[in-house]
Amino acid sequence: MSFYKKETYYPNGQLESRIYYLSKTTDDEILHRLNGPATEHFYENGLLRSYMWCDRGKRHRAGAPAYEMFTEDNILMCRIWCFDGDHHNDNGPAIEEFYSNGQIQSRSWYIHGNLHRIDAPAVEAYYSSGAPKEYVYYINNKCHREDGPAIEKFASDNKPSNVMYCLDNKILTPAIYHRQITLRRLATNAQNNNELSL
Repeated sequence: MSFYKKETYYPNGQLESRIYYLSKTTDDEILHRLNGPATEHFYENGLLRSYMWCDRGKRHRAGAPAYEMFTEDNILMCRIWCFDGDHHNDNGPAIEEFYSNGQIQSRSWYIHGNLHRIDAPAVEAYYSSGAPKEYVYYINNKCHREDGPAIEKFASDNKPSNVMYCLDNKILTPAIYHRQITLRRLATNAQNNNELSL
């Protein structure tokens, strides 16, 4: 197995991009580099525009972001964590996007490519002021919440503007949602009582 690198330059001679490939016997160009980013793109002023880590063509980096993108003023715009090609971060959001003022725009929690977060929203979106815009709850890539609305939207003045109730990726009316939750709790209590009597 051999590796090769391609570089492009701006007319002023400044490095524009550096890309590492895994060379195969075919003409396929597979992004690959283990000891650094497989792609690096730069602004004409020399500052880093973006980088991406890849392992055999899949975005991959253990314990750190696999991709980051910056403005020409070196402000972080986007950060993505990936493992073996899937969005994944055990310790926080796998995708973060930022406004040009540095304020968080959105955060999404993924585990092995599935939107997933227990006891908190898996997707959070914010206005440039920092006020919440939308919260969406997911469990195993299904819109789901058992202790309130799964989708909460807010007006820019931070007042709730719309809510939706979801169980197992199904949107329900509030009345049906509360009936389903009551039935689930009764079933769980009955099961726990049966286990205790054994």
